[in-house]
Amino acid sequence: MQNKELDKISNKPNINATRLGVSSLGSLGGLISIEHGIFETAQGNTPTSGIIINAIAPGHWYWKEGGELAMTIIPNFLITGIVAIIIGIIVIIWSIRFVQERYGALGLFTLTVLTLLFGGGIAFFIIGIIISIIALQINKSHTWWDIHLSNNVKKYCTKFWLPLFSITIIILVFLVLGGMLGVWFLEPNIATILLTNVGLISIGLIIFTIIFGFIHDIKK
Repeated sequence: MQNKELDKISNKPNINATRLGVSSLGSLGGLISIEHGIFETAQGNTPTSGIIINAIAPGHWYWKEGGELAMTIIPNFLITGIVAIIIGIIVIIWSIRFVQERYGALGLFTLTVLTLLFGGGIAFFIIGIIISIIALQINKSHTWWDIHLSNNVKKYCTKFWLPLFSITIIILVFLVLGGMLGVWFLEPNIATILLTNVGLISIGLIIFTIIFGFIHDIKK
């Protein structure tokens, strides 16, 4: 009864915040894998110089210095890129459609590892592991938060979850597109420092978004 009253007071959206957060972050990871794959295929049917590679080759019109660190166990840029694109598409589909199912978290974890091994980029790996763990909490009652937090705290966390979630997604998209903007308009060192700082901020935002999402989803 208290939670129903809390929902009315805070205008709680009728959505599963935990699932939406996992699906959004997972889909973003899939897009990152696809983006890496596109640049890797652009390097053509050429061998890699080792397991650790740059998705963007030095001298490329987009990034003359080369960049976007990745790894691959396939010693060929073209095949690596194609596989990274395919895995990225599967990650998006899985994150949107299947992540809430019984083996949804395990599937997301497996796909996260595959993106790492097949050219999808290193940057997403840590976040992918975190959201795979968080996916285990989809459809849970979050009893601990319900017991230990006051109704006022639950009300305000629920109220501010959606704005916080929106800001987090915008910043994460900026990180993906920011590399492009930084390379075009800023010196490489300055762009790197900017994106690193924004990346650190995004980690904190993700943590708070997840916690607020748990509180939003509290139910008996």
